[in-house]
Amino acid sequence: MVFARRQAGQPGYRYSRWDGTQTGFDLDADQLLAEMGDDLLYHGDLNAALRRLMQQGFRDRNDERLMGLREMIERLKERRRQELESRDLGGVYDDIAEQLDEVVGMERTGIDRRVDDALRSGDQRRQEIVEGAANEKRRELEELPPDLAGKVQALQQYEFMHDAARQRFEELMDELREQLMQSYFNQLSEGMQNMSPERMAQMKDMLAELNQMLEQRERGEEPDFDGFMQRHGEFFPGNPQTLDELLEQMAQSMAQMQQLLNSMTPEQRAQLMALSDALLEDMDLRWQVDQLSRNLQQAFPNLPWQQSQRFGGDDPLQFGQMPGLLDTLGDLDDLEHLLNSARSPARLAKVDSNPAPGRLVEEARQSPDGRPGLVLEYFDGMNFERPASRTVDTVIEHRWPDPPLGSVPPGLSSLERFSARWTGELVASESGEHEIGVEGDDGFRLWLDGRLVVEDWANGGPRFKGHRVTLSEGQSLSVRIDFYQDTHGRLLRLAWRTPSQARELGELQRKLDQRQATLLPAGCDWYDFWTGERHAGGQQVARAYALDEFPLYVRAGAIVPMGPAVQYSGERRDAPWEIRLHPGADGQFTLYEDDGETYRYERGERATIALRWDDARRTLHIGARQGRYPGMAMQRELRVRLVAPAGQAAPLKTVQYRGRAVTLHLGHDITQAAPDAGANLPDITPQPL
Repeated sequence: MVFARRQAGQPGYRYSRWDGTQTGFDLDADQLLAEMGDDLLYHGDLNAALRRLMQQGFRDRNDERLMGLREMIERLKERRRQELESRDLGGVYDDIAEQLDEVVGMERTGIDRRVDDALRSGDQRRQEIVEGAANEKRRELEELPPDLAGKVQALQQYEFMHDAARQRFEELMDELREQLMQSYFNQLSEGMQNMSPERMAQMKDMLAELNQMLEQRERGEEPDFDGFMQRHGEFFPGNPQTLDELLEQMAQSMAQMQQLLNSMTPEQRAQLMALSDALLEDMDLRWQVDQLSRNLQQAFPNLPWQQSQRFGGDDPLQFGQMPGLLDTLGDLDDLEHLLNSARSPARLAKVDSNPAPGRLVEEARQSPDGRPGLVLEYFDGMNFERPASRTVDTVIEHRWPDPPLGSVPPGLSSLERFSARWTGELVASESGEHEIGVEGDDGFRLWLDGRLVVEDWANGGPRFKGHRVTLSEGQSLSVRIDFYQDTHGRLLRLAWRTPSQARELGELQRKLDQRQATLLPAGCDWYDFWTGERHAGGQQVARAYALDEFPLYVRAGAIVPMGPAVQYSGERRDAPWEIRLHPGADGQFTLYEDDGETYRYERGERATIALRWDDARRTLHIGARQGRYPGMAMQRELRVRLVAPAGQAAPLKTVQYRGRAVTLHLGHDITQAAPDAGANLPDITPQPL
């Protein structure tokens, strides 16, 4: 069978047709039963025996070994490790620098040749003109910036004397632009070839339309996907059939490129981003790419945008090899995912390289050797620096009390500044929607089937974060929990709510009277903070509230700024802010900020931004920033949202605010503000500023 790359969004893989030349296996029912004999006698479960047979592999009547899925997965992981450990990301720049040096060398040779031709002509005036121009060009070449991006930008402005050198430089720029776009969209690489200036302009139009369709979907409108494909289908050789399928392809590609950027040193990453800016001279194209990245991160938050790879080899990775490497890593990930999710015709359980399925009392947790529980590994240090000990944990709920009430785990020097990791397999005891999550204090992460589904990697008090997943009875999925403990409070608990438990909880909550009444003052309308529902003033409204909610209403016309959840005031100074507008009346608000730590605000070291909402025109005016203070973020992403009831699209506008006045028309284009290429910022969990 010959494996061929799967296009994102298309089911399955392609295999070559049987032509009689392939080596097969001589299998029959007797041979299979002989292989399963011990399992059948011990467990009496035919499905489990077949599942183990497929996982572990077996030999046919000719003693030819059929590799099991576990070994296949291990080989894929080894191939991936070899790819990573053989590459040096610093080579990305060495290759480009060498080619630029060749261009400069060609230009110097051409300059010398022009001077020699002038000398041989015997024309004194010509000699003076050519020598003067040659000296000026040599000076410009000597003064080229040492950094790669600066050299590219300088040569883009340089007027070549040698036609061959100019042609080679232009060809090099076209090659690098093509390779750069293929790196961003490696799964669409066939559609990113021959990136001429005209082709780049077409790409900019395509990205602009794609971002517009995402904004339309955000507003609850239906984008014209068929028309988009008619105009730009040549960029998508996989021929996606829906907008979701197309977005998945692009999100996977951009997430892989982001992983590569995350894997670089800060210096390497800054150099590549500067080079990208130099290659994408069209600032609107650069903005469209960055805007698409932000939109896709919001639409596909579970992709590995924040993850990185460990490159540790000596083989320099050239710039032109980046798309191929990303494509190879993507193939390996896809094939590993295919094998990990393999099913027999009778619904094989998930295959994993470690866990072995078995019958459990709790039918929930399994260690790799089939015992109830998960493998627990302790590490000294908060980032898994030094392995300390390993055991099987059947509880997965710990508070680690201080001695003498508790004890320090083996290998750890204390109950402070350590980390721990749990791995194994979970088995669903019933079909339906399950909620699996982690409660912890301090940082924790949760992976299910290799996907990062919960991440709260920061110091903080006890809090819970969960993920909902639909499972079938008996279905298994791999689990990994990472945890670090700093100081003071300690807690880690794996929580799992089954469908029946959720129903019981729902029935119990329905029996409780959770309704609370609130009298809304007359004279204006009011919005329910939690649902966005709008109510007229001068009446009493009542509804049920969850245990973590309370009656909170916002006056129509109010402007409510929201920021991310932070542990201390200066944790994320440049984090995005969400500005919530409550239509129904005009409103104004003054945003205030200072360093949050000192009394310098008393000396005037502070900043304010005036916000004014015109309800009739649906316009928000963001005034120019007044004042400043040390450490102030000079640029910030503002996400302006018009509050709407749950289930209705809430109009959203995003702007990179740099201190200048900006006017936003909700539902229309931004005015008085040129588009900026902002950094890829994560989603925020709004908290009142």
